[in-house]
Amino acid sequence: MHASNVSPVQELEEALEDAPDAGHTTDPVEIDPRWTDVAQQPATQGFRGTLNSMGLKLAPLEDELDQRRETLRQDIAREEQERLAEEEQARTAAVQESRRAAREREAAATIKAERSAIQTNFGTPKTASAMNDKGGVGKTTDILLIADAFGRIRGGDVVTWDANETRGTMGFRAKKDHHDRNVVDFINEAADAFTTVQGSKRSTLTRYTRQQGDSKFSVLASHESRESQDQVDADAFRTVHEILSRFYSLILVDTGNNHTADHFQAALASTDQLIVPVSPGQDGAYAAELMLDNFIGQGYGPLVKNAIVLLHDSATRHGDAREIAAKFENRVRTILPIPFDPLLDAGGEIDFDALQPATRAAYQTAAAAVAQGLAETEPRDSSPQSDKRI
Repeated sequence: MHASNVSPVQELEEALEDAPDAGHTTDPVEIDPRWTDVAQQPATQGFRGTLNSMGLKLAPLEDELDQRRETLRQDIAREEQERLAEEEQARTAAVQESRRAAREREAAATIKAERSAIQTNFGTPKTASAMNDKGGVGKTTDILLIADAFGRIRGGDVVTWDANETRGTMGFRAKKDHHDRNVVDFINEAADAFTTVQGSKRSTLTRYTRQQGDSKFSVLASHESRESQDQVDADAFRTVHEILSRFYSLILVDTGNNHTADHFQAALASTDQLIVPVSPGQDGAYAAELMLDNFIGQGYGPLVKNAIVLLHDSATRHGDAREIAAKFENRVRTILPIPFDPLLDAGGEIDFDALQPATRAAYQTAAAAVAQGLAETEPRDSSPQSDKRI
């Protein structure tokens, strides 16, 4: 062995340049810069290893060098595997990050488009109604939460009306106000004042509506007595609806469970956008199908074709959502899923700020779909004799 000023890397490069066969596969050990140091270390095995333990520095024999080569070769192979694994992990992470960023951009674009739709200036007052002959399918909840999305994003100018022909629960489920007056009180005490320009004051109307705080919409509740609510017949519905349309650009109506009632028919004639809540069971879908068939028979085919079906999930009652959705495909404009939310399932007063993010997102999507449908409808004659039949 002799000392040299040439580095192991330079020696390797020179050796490669002088190689007679350019196609020869080089032993990875020979090109590893660590091999020179490993090969030059004194022997540790056999008789030479014993002498070296006494202070000598004898070079290893070929057998020991072969073992060192194999050990380094295995180290090199392991390191290469680790490097490849790290590269693959980095590529996978980059792909996942790219997909995540793409999903975030897509979600942001969707939210922006939905907000833009909800903020549409309809030009004339519009009415959207939730209808299904079956009770307990989510009509009241849907109207209140769609109103919440409209109110917060649109900035107000929205009223919900519990127009159940008997009585409803909107007043119970909505945020309470400092009064408990309702639509029957309004008809009996204030409706006549709106027959004159001087008497048509929003401040009078707000004595009977219930403000929903940060949700920025108003509620006109039904009377808690079924006998009193019976006063709201078709003529009364048209009267109240006409007055509301003077002060709100969007009226969201919660209806009862009898589409043959005169009160319900008046609501149907005033509807620009039909919302059909459907529960996860087959019975809610069946009732909705029969109702839509009846609407078509009455001449409301275009209203049905433009309808929105809100398909609710449940924690305990899981219908075949795909089968239910298939019942309405090609019959309505869109079918939107509504996730289960334990807060809503409890049936009490709705704390809009406590809703799960998925719930809020679903109702924002529903509100945008309502807005898109309303933006495409022709201005409706608001006279009491008008109807929606085509």
